[in-house]
Amino acid sequence: MKSDPSYTKGTIASTTRRPTDTDSTTISLASTNSISRGSGGNNTTNTGTSASYATSTNIWAKLLGGNESVWDRLDGRDDVYDDHNEHNDHDDLISTKSRYENEGICGTAPLKICMMGAWYETRHFFQTLGKHPVIIVVSLAVFGLVCGLGMWAVESEREAFVKDRMDTAKFVARETAEYFANEFRRSMVPLYALREAIQYSKNFDALPSLIGNYPSNLQAENVAILGGDMTQRNITGICDQPQVLADWKSMVTKISDEHDLNELIFRYRLWPKNVACLEFKGGNAMMDSGMDASYSPHPFWSQVVIDIQVDRWNGLHVFGPFEAKLPSGVADVFCTHIPLWTSTTGENAFKDVVKVQGTDVQNVWGFTMLYLNWSAMKERSNMYERFENVNMEFELFREDEPRLGDVGPKGLP
Repeated sequence: MKSDPSYTKGTIASTTRRPTDTDSTTISLASTNSISRGSGGNNTTNTGTSASYATSTNIWAKLLGGNESVWDRLDGRDDVYDDHNEHNDHDDLISTKSRYENEGICGTAPLKICMMGAWYETRHFFQTLGKHPVIIVVSLAVFGLVCGLGMWAVESEREAFVKDRMDTAKFVARETAEYFANEFRRSMVPLYALREAIQYSKNFDALPSLIGNYPSNLQAENVAILGGDMTQRNITGICDQPQVLADWKSMVTKISDEHDLNELIFRYRLWPKNVACLEFKGGNAMMDSGMDASYSPHPFWSQVVIDIQVDRWNGLHVFGPFEAKLPSGVADVFCTHIPLWTSTTGENAFKDVVKVQGTDVQNVWGFTMLYLNWSAMKERSNMYERFENVNMEFELFREDEPRLGDVGPKGLP
């Protein structure tokens, strides 16, 4: 029993060798023979294959409506296999083959290939944009959306970071400010205690009368001192009496020890009739300079007595900080003043009338004051370590304005 052979047709393309060809190279393109034959139930299939070549395409070729790859003609020569099946031009094929063999793969300069490739891609890019402007619109829309989302994310992160740093700074600053407020209140307590002790102890009641009103015991006028001139009274034999000095030392020492502020408060002064009479510093009581603040043209001290006595300053009168020379070196210092008044009843009603910088003021006993070491208080607060621990810096300043430039008292109580 015999059956007709059946053939499965494939594509066959081959080259023939001319007698003059001396090489043994044979080019076979997409050549496939497939023969199926059945006989007596036996099927025999012989398949022969050879190298195949296919022309690829890219997205730009498809967008431009062609099937050629940009790279097919980069070197400016026709493809070896273009239209070969259609024209079956053996001579052209062999001629092209021979030219390739003679020139080799490096027949075209690499730089030329690179430049031509760039030119083709650039041209195709702009041609595509011209034919499909929607690409530009979509690209710009996507770009804007991505940029907007990026800016929103960056701004949100920045705001969160700034808020976190601000909250940290406020917390540390508030904690530090509370410490200073508490320490200031505590350091001012001795001044109030000293005022009460002076008024109720009776140990210094005779001092205003012994000093007297100006010009009693006048020693000199327009004496140059730091910051201006002073009017000086002679207080020898009044403020240097041993009992007066002993009472002054005992009173100040007890108050300082009771409040444990010996390192912060380093100097006390007493001014009966607004005359510098007694001071305490370095653990010693001594006579002061005898300066009469009521008649001295000194810009600072004249403003102090005007504020606390003429204008009746409410609360503590604070000036500073300013630099002062201490035994331990130069430090920032505050000075605080508080007035003392005599009784306004009976025979004392008009007894103590003092002309304060040209204004008559009744019941003036004088005033007392202390000096606070601001540098030591800052060191105690550990404020530098607090801000350093959170990688921050700080600046201390007073919100109120100075009086008389840099020489007058500063601040409200």
